[in-house]
Amino acid sequence: RTNILRHRLEDRKVTIKKIKSEVLSKYVTKAVDLLKIDVEGAESLIVEELNKENKLRLIRNIIMEFHHNIGSKKCSFAGTLNILEKAGFSYMIAAYPRKSPVMHGMQDIMVYAYRQ
Repeated sequence: RTNILRHRLEDRKVTIKKIKSEVLSKYVTKAVDLLKIDVEGAESLIVEELNKENKLRLIRNIIMEFHHNIGSKKCSFAGTLNILEKAGFSYMIAAYPRKSPVMHGMQDIMVYAYRQ
């Protein structure tokens, strides 16, 4: 898996500490008014897991910073939006490329998903 920090800080020495992760769905046990997701490249995995465990139905709003075009990592932005749409979310997006799109630069995309 490509680490987003390596792309953002490529000219600096970076120490990366790995920690044990847990699935978010086990903490979503009742209605959630707002879920903020900023997980440096694992956004699709979280949305997929919440969907698989039928937890998206409990969430009313999501603010997600989606990290797009990270190194050679396969793009999953459209698939993530598709999952949200099928779960009943509408959304707005805001994106600002760091490099020219011709250069295939990494991009942060803000997704504001909400229920009507």
